[in-house]
Amino acid sequence: MVLRGRRRPCGFVMTTAKAVRILTIRNGEPSRAFPARRWVIPMAAHVKDWKQTVDRLWSTAPLDYAQAARLSAEIARSDVHTLQQAASQALPALRHACLKNADRGTKAIAQRRLGAIRDVLHALDAPRFGKRGHLALTPDDHHRRLLGLPQGRELTATEVREAYKRAAKTLHPDSGGSAREFNDLSMARDELLKRT
Repeated sequence: MVLRGRRRPCGFVMTTAKAVRILTIRNGEPSRAFPARRWVIPMAAHVKDWKQTVDRLWSTAPLDYAQAARLSAEIARSDVHTLQQAASQALPALRHACLKNADRGTKAIAQRRLGAIRDVLHALDAPRFGKRGHLALTPDDHHRRLLGLPQGRELTATEVREAYKRAAKTLHPDSGGSAREFNDLSMARDELLKRT
């Protein structure tokens, strides 16, 4: 293909850093007037496009297995391990579902595999809740938590005893609790009473 005289594009080369390099060739050598350009395409852009494509495929009534297989092959070359693994596992099932003689079971398996890719794509940018960066509890805080007492303020001996009685009703071995939990509760009470 010739563009503007004798210049023609060499092509797109995808590198491992997810950058696209476009080279122009003039008489068989890279052009000095038009040096190689480099654009960095972040992985988030690919994930967004893949997510939209998978959602569009998922919402259509007859699933286009050929397009799903092409998308799965593209996703299998990604850098994200979980995404790469889901796509490479789905690829054979999607290719078998493209065949004319594919039965309902094969198509159902392919649809489940595409659903796994969809789940992984949506989990990549979903908010994560939990104890990330959570510091370990001090022994005092652990004892207070076992007894159900508030953190960060002075306690009286009566508060500790009343909290112990409330918690002992459920954790005592005679009322369905375990001996270990009850011993931990008793130790927490003793430690907190020493500090009051």
